[in-house]
Amino acid sequence: MTVEKDQDIFKLGSDFAALGRIIRKHRKRSGLSRQALADIAGIGKTAVFEVEHGKPTVKLSTLLPMLNALNIEIALTSPLMAEYTKRETPCDVLS
Repeated sequence: MTVEKDQDIFKLGSDFAALGRIIRKHRKRSGLSRQALADIAGIGKTAVFEVEHGKPTVKLSTLLPMLNALNIEIALTSPLMAEYTKRETPCDVLS
């Protein structure tokens, strides 16, 4: 896990427990219960629990609505991203 304090960037690597702690902190600072976050994100309360406890097999389709509800963004970086242009869709870049 790497956190760059100047830019408030968290580099996940494979530290799912750290991601869970970040999500839990955001949820609590927002004054939301697990159930309230689940309702806003359109997912189950159990999914919120699993993410907050670092379960590494949570689906992206579960994680993304939760991050969106908490105003947390994901950024993709790689040497190939420089090749991406506004004319290409993300799927074009990956193929």
